[in-house]
Amino acid sequence: MALDGILYIGTTRGNLWRVPLQALARATRIVLEAPPGRGLGQASLEVRAPLLATSNRILVATMDGTLRGFEPRPFRLVHSWTSTLGPPGVYQMSSQGCALAGPVLAPEGNRIYLALRDRVLALDPEDGQVAWERPLEELAETPPACWRDTLLVGLQTSRLLVLDRSNGEPLATWELPGPPTAGPEIWGDQVTLGFADGMIRCYDLSASAKASSDPWQPDSP
Repeated sequence: MALDGILYIGTTRGNLWRVPLQALARATRIVLEAPPGRGLGQASLEVRAPLLATSNRILVATMDGTLRGFEPRPFRLVHSWTSTLGPPGVYQMSSQGCALAGPVLAPEGNRIYLALRDRVLALDPEDGQVAWERPLEELAETPPACWRDTLLVGLQTSRLLVLDRSNGEPLATWELPGPPTAGPEIWGDQVTLGFADGMIRCYDLSASAKASSDPWQPDSP
């Protein structure tokens, strides 16, 4: 991830690199420390999900469900907070090989969301405090995506789960032709998902933006 002329790189060895693009020799490294009791050893430190930049934080998720916030300064990164999320000993990768736990920024910029294998969470990007946490009955297969006032999360059971962004309450589940392997990506009122059969399918969500008493169902791709 590049920001203001600085490239930030997370590695599977638990290193976070800060690389000035105009002065590569001045690259610096932060060695992440595994929180006690997470139960995955070196795997606790693997950075496989994309980094996220908010207005004043760089957010780094590791594969044990730990999320760290760093404050970018002119010549260094300063650690701000660490949140250990979800049960210990759970490697946050979907059955299709998609790295979960990558944080997603709300359009308003005041909240971040992430999906772990067995839950979805909302956090404050300033201090990492959990605003709400929603356990899942079916395992997550994709990171979340924001659509209007909802979150969309692909499930291992070939469903797309719809949650209220304000409190995590489930609103609906939509049937899919298989477990999603990529996405969801939002463009306006359309959501795009990839599948193991090699197909990329796009669904129109606009028909679902009705009164809450109506059934939620996206149009066919």
